[in-house]
Amino acid sequence: GWSTLSNPSYVRKLVNDAGLADCNAAKAPLSKDTLKEIAGEVELEQFLDNQGKTEFQAAMGEFQWLVQTTHPDIAVATSALSKYCSKPTPTCIKAVKQVIRYLSGRVEQGFRYDKGDGTGLVVWSDSDHAGLHAINGELRSRMGIAVMYNGHLIHWVSKLIQGIMTSSCEAELHALSEAVRLAMHFRYIGEELGIPMPTRVPVMVDAAAAIAFANNTLGVGRMKHLDLRSAWVRQVKTCEHVEITKVKGTVNVADYFTKILPVGQFRDDTQALIQPLHVGGHV
Repeated sequence: GWSTLSNPSYVRKLVNDAGLADCNAAKAPLSKDTLKEIAGEVELEQFLDNQGKTEFQAAMGEFQWLVQTTHPDIAVATSALSKYCSKPTPTCIKAVKQVIRYLSGRVEQGFRYDKGDGTGLVVWSDSDHAGLHAINGELRSRMGIAVMYNGHLIHWVSKLIQGIMTSSCEAELHALSEAVRLAMHFRYIGEELGIPMPTRVPVMVDAAAAIAFANNTLGVGRMKHLDLRSAWVRQVKTCEHVEITKVKGTVNVADYFTKILPVGQFRDDTQALIQPLHVGGHV
């Protein structure tokens, strides 16, 4: 058997309320050029009035709900735009409309869960070291995590790492430690529900330096927060709760949640993770 998870009525109402029911669907929810425009307006202190600010914040709330339920494909866009919730600019409204135009083409998007490919619980980890710094001056790095079960996406994370990561290795290690935490979390939940879980949860990483930290082959560092984080990962690994595996960056599923991708790659990766269900008006 199989089951589905979708929310077409919610998305359709969002599109209709924006007056974009008959629009041409956007190919991606956000572009780097739009973020550059917003950054330029921030530099000139061109901010929206209170009504515009309220409108923008309301849209962010709608997008956040979709990100957490049926539309992880707008996760990076929503997170990047949420940076401006306190002081949105005119182009922020333009960006909101682009997200909605994108959603207009993904109204019936959702997840179909069946017995899958039998791979069980697998967690993917990645990060993007200050990837938006050249676009809008953002100093923080973004982590991306994808939790899969039998080949199905069941949980995802796309968020800025608190604090400034001074190297890509530091960003990758931060993401890895969070991925390990989630691996343990979902393993415990699965065991409580009687769902088959691996003794050692595979955690897939494409950063050799982060794995070296986890294996304690880089020696003791001078930054306590890094030492503690890597020590915790090693402890979990030593207890044989997780199995950290090196994968190629080109096949790392979590990369999808770390950056604004080129339109072609974004389309291909989206199709690999979430498919239109053609479920009509059913929720």
